[in-house]
Amino acid sequence: WNPFDDSHPSSFFSPAWMFGIRTGFDVVIGNPPYGVSIRGEYRNKVVKALGKVPDYEIYYYFIELGWKWSGKNAHCSYIIPNSILYNVYAENYRNKLLENWNIKEILDCTDFDLFEGATVRNIIFLFNSKGPTKKVGYRKSVGIDSFSELIVNPKFELRTNELILFNQNWGLAFKLEKDIVKLIIKVKKNSESLVNYFPHISQGLIAYDKYQGQDEYTIKNRIFHFDKKVRDDLKPWLWGEDVTRYCVNWNKKEWIDYSEGIANPRKKDFFTKPRVLVREITNPSIYAGYTEEELYNDPALIVVLENINLQLKALLSILNSQLASFYHFNNSPKATKGAFPKILVEDIKQFPIAKSFENYQKLFIDRVEKIISLRKKNHDTTSLEKEIDVLVYKLYELTYEEVKIIDKDFWLSEEEYNAIKI
Repeated sequence: WNPFDDSHPSSFFSPAWMFGIRTGFDVVIGNPPYGVSIRGEYRNKVVKALGKVPDYEIYYYFIELGWKWSGKNAHCSYIIPNSILYNVYAENYRNKLLENWNIKEILDCTDFDLFEGATVRNIIFLFNSKGPTKKVGYRKSVGIDSFSELIVNPKFELRTNELILFNQNWGLAFKLEKDIVKLIIKVKKNSESLVNYFPHISQGLIAYDKYQGQDEYTIKNRIFHFDKKVRDDLKPWLWGEDVTRYCVNWNKKEWIDYSEGIANPRKKDFFTKPRVLVREITNPSIYAGYTEEELYNDPALIVVLENINLQLKALLSILNSQLASFYHFNNSPKATKGAFPKILVEDIKQFPIAKSFENYQKLFIDRVEKIISLRKKNHDTTSLEKEIDVLVYKLYELTYEEVKIIDKDFWLSEEEYNAIKI
């Protein structure tokens, strides 16, 4: 076999046999294929050789091969899809990269085309095989239109422990201003994940799904939904817009037959017990409402059930606060994508709740109950909501300067803010 004869490609690759390289390559450079999920029997062979990777996507395996074939102090550079920065299923893999590699620099080329006519947005990874990573270099890509502009931008660095706190979306860590990065890190460090306080969180039901065996007629005609209550056993059906800040007001326009034929029905508790409903679409902010009524919904709404020792109305005040929306738009993977920014179930689960939250619930509940009562009468609740914003800032121990990063038009003076204690 002649390694320099392109007319006779090899069906396998062996650095030792082909090139006499037995201690690993010193340099690995590549633009691996992507957009293909390895399947079938070949998947089993690849997993056995290299281990599991997110979505069994082929470019992750090329990263693994680069590591496997690199020498002790080798350098590796790949052009790969930017999805590795924010893929929900790649969170553990991103941590693994930090452990195994010394990531020298990540160049985020999301905002411009690296290749003419390409539809996939890319990043450039620069690795050293001698891990773990201590610091990751990056260059600000906001407002950049080409690689030639990006590469001459000043180089910044994030420590590994800082990047781990942005593990839901590395891309945001490379775009945000330094003061915002520090603020997001502070909020996370003084907190526990929401799911540790409220473990029962779910999307709404999925009524129709061809992969669950439903036929085209069932799906096309939405046979479980009705615009009139033609039977007593039909259940009220919520739309996303029925959830406003703090309240849930059913539109009374649609019902559902909650029966065995539904594709993914979810547990009935998610539609009957006291709960917070969060709109999936977060434009212009997070919308979270409270209800105790029997109401059914699809994944356009995310459901959080009450915990025995913790109150949903206290949680409601945090989710509707300016701090929550600020955090969401500067941390969540889907928060800045396209015309319809979204909050995902995983975002809700990982949302940081201040460790002192349990001690101050009553402080928030009193105000939330007033807001709900006033909103039912169509009264203005702006002043109460501003009070809650301040209390949330205090709960997370934010300084006045940090509050001004979130709200440049904050209504209190520094002296007034510092005088407030909780």
